Amino acid sequence: MKTHRIKVYDRFIELVKKIYELRYRAEYLAWEGITNYRANVKPIVNKTMALDDKSLKLLTSKEMALCLKKLNNKNVHESLTPEKQTNVRIITNRYDRLSRLPTALVRFMRKASVIAYEKWEEAYNASDFNIFKPALRKIFDLSVEASRLLRDKNIYDGQLDKNEAGCTTKFLDPLFNDLKNKLLHLVKRIESHSIPTPVIKSNFDIKVQERLSREVLKVMGFNFSRGRLDSAKAAYCCGSMYDLRIVNAYNEGDLSSVFGALHEGGHALHEQGFKEKHFCTPMADCNSSALLESQARIYENMVGRSEEFWSYYYPRIKQLFPFLDKISISDFFMMVNKVQRSLIRGEADEVTYNLHVIMRYELEKELFSGKITVDELREVWNDKMNKYLGLTPKNDASGVLQDSHWTEDFGYFSNYALADICAAQLTEQLEKDIPNMFTLISHGNLMPLKLWLNANVHENGSMYNANELVVKLTGKPLNTDSLINYLRRKYSKIYGIRL
Repeated sequence: MKTHRIKVYDRFIELVKKIYELRYRAEYLAWEGITNYRANVKPIVNKTMALDDKSLKLLTSKEMALCLKKLNNKNVHESLTPEKQTNVRIITNRYDRLSRLPTALVRFMRKASVIAYEKWEEAYNASDFNIFKPALRKIFDLSVEASRLLRDKNIYDGQLDKNEAGCTTKFLDPLFNDLKNKLLHLVKRIESHSIPTPVIKSNFDIKVQERLSREVLKVMGFNFSRGRLDSAKAAYCCGSMYDLRIVNAYNEGDLSSVFGALHEGGHALHEQGFKEKHFCTPMADCNSSALLESQARIYENMVGRSEEFWSYYYPRIKQLFPFLDKISISDFFMMVNKVQRSLIRGEADEVTYNLHVIMRYELEKELFSGKITVDELREVWNDKMNKYLGLTPKNDASGVLQDSHWTEDFGYFSNYALADICAAQLTEQLEKDIPNMFTLISHGNLMPLKLWLNANVHENGSMYNANELVVKLTGKPLNTDSLINYLRRKYSKIYGIRL
């Protein structure tokens, strides 16, 4: 009987590995289209969709169904190791979801997403929401149809659950209301004590920025023998632990690429931190979007915007860009941490950032509840932007069209706020376990941080979602205390006020 169980699990893993191999092939094709400006995108999209079709066919096959049925038998399941149970649970959830949707609908949703992205790009360049509206309405209608077929009790909860298992509006509403109110108070207090910062008029050479990004990734501990760094219009990370592709974006007008390298590097270290024996399985993957994003935010914000990081790195920055000699380290630190209301989420500071996120969460929730329609999105967007950030977009490109997320689906934005909450709680625990961690960072030593995350976060793969892991490590569920305390301590010192 035991031998039979092993054979069933081994065959199951063979199927799972094939699915992951197809996924990575699709990711590398997409990477080629993004990094190679001369690439013909249409054939790449067609090849990617063909790979997705093969993956779907394997996942929802009769053989996979039979394997899952046997492995989910109570006696069999209990005989498996926790790692094997995780692999079975994650694939079972994916199978249950996708097998209930007609294959034709899944394919149609993918095609609709491709069309939606093209229309979004056209609309963004023209700054005209009306161009994107029909495609967005189609994505929304398809999302609702899929949710009904899946028998989601709450349609929007179904959207949230896709990205963060078990996440619901019942959980998020009180958490986000608490966070929103505290952030609005902090913004108001900080604005009453604004501090002038110097303006840098010189350009930051792109080639030098690329070299700097590579240096930052090396200091973080990124293994370049199993990965690479390229450039494109937007930063992102894809691939497997053996072949990771980091893409960074560069702008001559600022050094935002440093934070791009830190952010995408955080994702890459997460991927390289999985146990090699679990390669091409959910145990070498992260099934929690909030946890996934938290690893990037720890490096981008908790580390990358810290005084200790810049006390080590600013002298090197000045070597590369001599015109910064005129800017003191205290002024530069103030520049990278300046709190200022802004229209663009991706450019927002730590304090105002999650007001952008919560606004989008509320918009999506109202859309799926029927309170507003796609036609009303622009108007409601502008109203909420004015309400929370005191600003009104001058055009659609700086307003409702600024993100491309809705070309695929809904329910992802909330994970950015959850990620910051998670990152703050994990960093708080990190400092308890490694009391001199930020002293080490001030000397350019980020390895203890990396090793702690490897052991406590990365090696768990998809075993826990963000809330479960935070409870396991800290004894407390996700809550706003650590994030708000971090912001209060940091910005009280920067602005010389008590928050």
